[in-house]
Amino acid sequence: MNNTMSMIKSINDHNYTEIVRSRSLPATFDEQMWKAINNYGTLTAQNAQEIGLVDSSPRVNPLRALLKANKGEKELAEVKMKWGNEIDFDKFHANEPISLEAYSRLLSRQKKAKKRKWKIHGMMKHLSGKSTATRMILSSLGYEHPFYNITKEEFSQDHKRATTKEKIAVVQVSGGIDHKVAQSVTSCLRKLKEDKNTKCVILRVDSPGGSAIASETILEEIKDIEKPVIFSMSNAAASGGYYIATSGAKIFALPSTITGSIGVYGIKFDVTDLASQYGVKVQNISTGPLASCNNQFQPLTKKMEENFNRNIDGVYKYFKEIVSFGRHLTLEEVEAIAQGRVWTGEQALQLGLVDYLGGLDRAVSFAKLNYTGGEAEVELWPKAPNFYSFIGSLIGGRKEDAIAYLNYVWNEVVSHDQKSNEMTLCNIGDIVAAPGYGSFPWLLLKNTHHTQMNGVMLTANEADALSLGLHEISLQNNCSFPLGYRFE
Repeated sequence: MNNTMSMIKSINDHNYTEIVRSRSLPATFDEQMWKAINNYGTLTAQNAQEIGLVDSSPRVNPLRALLKANKGEKELAEVKMKWGNEIDFDKFHANEPISLEAYSRLLSRQKKAKKRKWKIHGMMKHLSGKSTATRMILSSLGYEHPFYNITKEEFSQDHKRATTKEKIAVVQVSGGIDHKVAQSVTSCLRKLKEDKNTKCVILRVDSPGGSAIASETILEEIKDIEKPVIFSMSNAAASGGYYIATSGAKIFALPSTITGSIGVYGIKFDVTDLASQYGVKVQNISTGPLASCNNQFQPLTKKMEENFNRNIDGVYKYFKEIVSFGRHLTLEEVEAIAQGRVWTGEQALQLGLVDYLGGLDRAVSFAKLNYTGGEAEVELWPKAPNFYSFIGSLIGGRKEDAIAYLNYVWNEVVSHDQKSNEMTLCNIGDIVAAPGYGSFPWLLLKNTHHTQMNGVMLTANEADALSLGLHEISLQNNCSFPLGYRFE
């Protein structure tokens, strides 16, 4: 109870400090006022505005008005006439809305365009270095050395970043740590281990914990990487989430992160009473008194309890040892802050469980400053699955299986109608699965025959599947696609 109260107080104090700072509240908004607000309960919008917690409480969403106001002096005057002093127009500068999805696509396109520009820059630089004549020709066309197709301002800002091959990998560890999470994380770590350009790995942890075995699997894989590994804690990095962080070169946590929970517990299910209520009787035959420890139809015996306690104590002892070693604390100091107790990021910093307060941006800045030349590219792992991996996951196979399967589908299922420029699915109901593979989504069309549709019907996303996938498959497998059909 004391630990819980201490943690809640720490979070509450942090909330108060951040609200005062971010809202630039006056000195009159002190701890006594904050306590009074807590004791008062729910505030109305008008109450919140009066004490400075919100700026305004308009009758309708003012976003459209704010956007319109930035389109010109005339529009601004019209909006001000309607809204009066309800809105502070000086703090809002946008004039068009954009969805998060569209914004993400825009950033992706800008990133690709920038890469293409610098690739062309590299080609020009290479050609220019071949001969003075080539450099003079490029210069006469307006491509001056060393900028070429890049503006001077962009060159000074991005030259080092665009030409460096150094990378920082951010690996996500999200949700309960089970076998699936451990498999995903360790798979990323093994690939990064072989990548010479990756100079630092940041594990972004947002997990309340999970399986001791799964956590240990991740921890051992981290130890095997001969690169600095930094941990950035999100909302939570407790129990197994903190277990894997003990090997980190540095640990960053948010002030409100829930972390710690250095402890271990186990559960023994016993459904014998429930089963007996329904007339179910189970007789266990085992080679020893502990062979059926995990059998839910076997009641807990004294010997089983001793066995469970011994195993739990062993894992707890090891947990404390790795914390002691990784955080440079004595076992006595670890025991004083362990026993399953949880702490906020601020408390963890004071106790020596983390090194710095800050988010992912601070962890990345630290990695760039200490482990790279300062302009490393940041990559997010695990990477989004490519076309082959996606198809492979659908049929439960590998990338190679996906390529072979699509090759089979193309050759056996799909035919091309040259006249109508359409794709025809021939007797698709008769081909439920390719030899050697499990059932595929063709089952959905089991009773469909000679179905004719516009475009290619191999995937829901025709453009991505065909332009990026099938053309490369044809090159790798020497399969013949119908002549005259362009994949666009």
